[in-house]
Amino acid sequence: MSFRLHLMCVRRTPWIASLLSLLLPGLGHLYSGYAAAAGLRYLAYLGMTFLLFYPLLLWFPLGPVSLPVALALFIATYAWVIVGSTRAATRPPAEHPLRTFDRWYVYAGMIVASWGAGEIAVSPLRARIEAFRIPSGSMEPTLLVGDFLWAEKDTSARNVITHGSIVISTSPVEPAVVTVKRVVGVAGDTLLMIRNTLYRNAKQVDELYIRIEAGNNDPSAPEMLAAQRSHYIGPHPENYQPSARNWGPLLVPPDSLFLLGDNRDNAFDSRYTGMVATSLVRGQPRRIYFSYDKYGSLPFPPLTAIRWERIGTLVQ
Repeated sequence: MSFRLHLMCVRRTPWIASLLSLLLPGLGHLYSGYAAAAGLRYLAYLGMTFLLFYPLLLWFPLGPVSLPVALALFIATYAWVIVGSTRAATRPPAEHPLRTFDRWYVYAGMIVASWGAGEIAVSPLRARIEAFRIPSGSMEPTLLVGDFLWAEKDTSARNVITHGSIVISTSPVEPAVVTVKRVVGVAGDTLLMIRNTLYRNAKQVDELYIRIEAGNNDPSAPEMLAAQRSHYIGPHPENYQPSARNWGPLLVPPDSLFLLGDNRDNAFDSRYTGMVATSLVRGQPRRIYFSYDKYGSLPFPPLTAIRWERIGTLVQ
């Protein structure tokens, strides 16, 4: 007596294949009976995600087109996977043997397991980067209101902070406030400002990045004296009256930074808050990943007033 094993064949549904590939690239091809193609699509998705898209967010200085190009390639790869899975489901033979793992709960388990593995894989990256939005004009023209930044928040970045670095830090006077400012002084520096010209260690600093408003307005405030008094090393400390454009000389103490906004006449910075401990530094912004003019004339500025020329540029 001979026996013949009959495998039940099931017709594959294109929209199910597309949905499966949307949830897990390559799964739609596996559902349609093409295991090799499924593996190829999944590897292509991983390559685009980890070898191209994420590195471009922070480190590669490819100019303002870098992020749009990365996004376009990422979307194209995803579309290639989804469209391919739809075609695979309709490719002859449209019916394929039903295998032991062709069950909805097996596919659901694969999706959940892949998402979990992805979370584990990107967790080191998430530990290093953080997204920030610029809410004020204190760093204009370098950073504009409506800029969205990727910042590298690796704590070891504190060891490479130098003059001119832009850092994200917790405010020393308002712990709930996070600020973005430029480093003009590190431990041991002597800083002096005369008529908005900065001098560091008795040498004039060329600050090509700053914005200064016209006029002679030079405001002073009680918090300035309170923030600077203990660091003042000039003559007659009893007569010291700092103002926004004239202050110092100040000595930066150990493990501290002196931070200023590039928009000197509209920045609440170390002139008012005092020295910033290096332990308050949260990271350094690396790239603008999105930007729009919130004061745009058309409705819904995030879509109608996008600053395309700023997207993808490095912060420096």
